[in-house]
Amino acid sequence: MRWLLPLLSRTKGLPAGLDAARYQVTVSEDGVTCGEPDGRVTRVTWPALRRVTLVTTEQGPAVCDLFWMLEGEMLCLVPQGAPGEEALLPRLQQLPGFNNGAVIDANCSTEMADFVCWERDATDI
Repeated sequence: MRWLLPLLSRTKGLPAGLDAARYQVTVSEDGVTCGEPDGRVTRVTWPALRRVTLVTTEQGPAVCDLFWMLEGEMLCLVPQGAPGEEALLPRLQQLPGFNNGAVIDANCSTEMADFVCWERDATDI
């Protein structure tokens, strides 16, 4: 996963100075949808969710430097502080074996890193 972080930070994935307020996150009983400022929409359904990772950058704290990376039928990046994002953590904490310690560690991080919070058990597939 670490190979993806530099790529994301240099592309449209994690632009410098990202304004989380321009994103719109919807958490529903079906899954998570993230509307991006350019009109693109990414979505991950709960049954297809394979991994939840918190990605941190060294860009903060003046700009968004923490992103939820939800891996499922597509990659859904949710910036911390985006409207609707506050509903995501309580729903993710319902996943069996969700690692709250990784959330705490990610929120304390000041460098580029990834913190796996949950992975689907191979027996669940």
